[in-house]
Amino acid sequence: MTQTTATIQLTVAKVGSGGNTHQGQYFYSFNPANLLVLEPDTKVVFELSPETAKSIEIWRVVSSDNSDQLKGFERSVSKRSLSFNNANTVEQLILLSVLVIDQANDGAIINCDPQMTNVPTGGIG
Repeated sequence: MTQTTATIQLTVAKVGSGGNTHQGQYFYSFNPANLLVLEPDTKVVFELSPETAKSIEIWRVVSSDNSDQLKGFERSVSKRSLSFNNANTVEQLILLSVLVIDQANDGAIINCDPQMTNVPTGGIG
């Protein structure tokens, strides 16, 4: 059986003011905006978009996962992507924080928070 892969592109831009993170200094968006995981053992990949400045790197992902769903976190050598496996055995909303660092702004840590919902096969529907 081939593992399902869900790739989410993250765009981060320094805007100075009016942004949606880091006291309004940065704007971020995810594509897709919300991740609905339907398949078991799904590989999730967050990658920075080509439009995101090269000075911005993915640092880590922090989650509210209390059901041991997310494992095997790996950041690429380029620090432009991070992946992990989602077991998707428990129906739940998992809150995530993708933390990125802007090396051009004294290592500013920027919080980007996508939504991920697990809906295992065989659920209500």
